[in-house]
Amino acid sequence: MHPSRAKEKPGERILVADGDAATREKIAAVLRSENFRVTTAADGKEALAHLTKSKFDLALLDVWMPRMSGLEVLKALQSKKSAPRVIVIAAGCAAGTILKAIAARACRCLTKPIDPQTLVSLVRESLSRKSRPPHIEIISGSPRWIELRMPCTLEAAELIESFMNSLEADLPAET
Repeated sequence: MHPSRAKEKPGERILVADGDAATREKIAAVLRSENFRVTTAADGKEALAHLTKSKFDLALLDVWMPRMSGLEVLKALQSKKSAPRVIVIAAGCAAGTILKAIAARACRCLTKPIDPQTLVSLVRESLSRKSRPPHIEIISGSPRWIELRMPCTLEAAELIESFMNSLEADLPAET
């Protein structure tokens, strides 16, 4: 083995769970090309089984999977001591999905169709964080108003900003 290779850190372990085989394999191929170690799951129950048996650094969970939704898997992970960071994947991030993902401490929301550059950027950014996302409590939510209770930190503000940018809304960009 080449001496410089001995010092290289092996790729982080990522679970990609999506009910759509084409999307799942596209995401896995992009991440493998970036030297991540990728495992795939076709539904929520399979994803949870992988996450229970093995340690992953990050999980990408589709919201609408068979047998168990990505949000249900994320909720089940909350009790796990060394739970991986989670990016929620959705065909469109509606307000209700965003609020559930925030409450369950997801790192980010990724919308379909998946842009490979955005995917790699979000994965790298999520893996670079040393701690779990801050706890954010959803006090109330409606189509026109969301009330949150969260720590007064830059990390919490950036997290909320990223989720709000994912919302499907007919708002002007500056809003």
